[in-house]
Amino acid sequence: MRAIYLFVTLIFFNISLEAQDSVKEQLIFYGDVMVNAQEVTTRSLAHQKFENILEAYLDSTDLTSIDLGFLKWASVLQPDDKSFTLISWQAELKDYNYAYGAYVIVGDSIVKFNQTDLPMNQIDAMMIEPSDWYGALYYNLLPLSEGRYTIFGFNGSGKWMNTKIADVLTINDDGSIKLGAAIYEDKGSPGTFQERLVFQYSSDASFNLNYNPGLKLIVNDHLIQRIGRLEGQGPVNLPDGSYEGYEMKEGKWYYVEKIYEHKYDEAPRPKPVLNNSDKSIFGKN
Repeated sequence: MRAIYLFVTLIFFNISLEAQDSVKEQLIFYGDVMVNAQEVTTRSLAHQKFENILEAYLDSTDLTSIDLGFLKWASVLQPDDKSFTLISWQAELKDYNYAYGAYVIVGDSIVKFNQTDLPMNQIDAMMIEPSDWYGALYYNLLPLSEGRYTIFGFNGSGKWMNTKIADVLTINDDGSIKLGAAIYEDKGSPGTFQERLVFQYSSDASFNLNYNPGLKLIVNDHLIQRIGRLEGQGPVNLPDGSYEGYEMKEGKWYYVEKIYEHKYDEAPRPKPVLNNSDKSIFGKN
């Protein structure tokens, strides 16, 4: 009888493993399609399938030992101590609009982020809940203090403009999550602090925003307003080849006006963001 019980248990265990492998294959497939498909309708449908399958997968998996490294077309970030996982992704829909999704996994709990229509040019002053989220693909995180992290994200804001963000993710003792903290100095008003840094720039420009561990600074391209290079674009922000940044002092990021005395063609980066593949999860951006 014991042998029969063991045999049945092994059968169900193998079925469970096969089912998990099938779900992973579906997530890989739909993730690829939502980023790389040429047709808007195809990308949109793939995004819906990816989101639904991922949610079901997370709900049915042991989160304390989950490994999401197979999610090539999503960003999966963890601090060195692996105390939590931040998953985010994007899909370009019609009319240059982007859909975003994200989860934070802490222990055996999940917090889902819900994208809403927040005005990107006003979020620098907002404390934000995951239920009312601006939407971003996060590409780096930096520990600040226990339960608090600077996170860097990208938002495709429309036909003419993209946005990059340096935010603060706070994970409270009760598992609740907040976005934003007044620790970023407003360069236009020294001594005052914003909830996050928000940089909007031309959609045809390359703009760099990341932490440089060698310099111990957040480094970003300096932007100036110019007439856009795309037909019908109007005035937009473009990098001018110089670099500015933010230095951490006593728990706050203080503005540094000039990092280098001369201009570079490309901002210094400690490593490529996201991955080294020929095509990144920024997809069609």
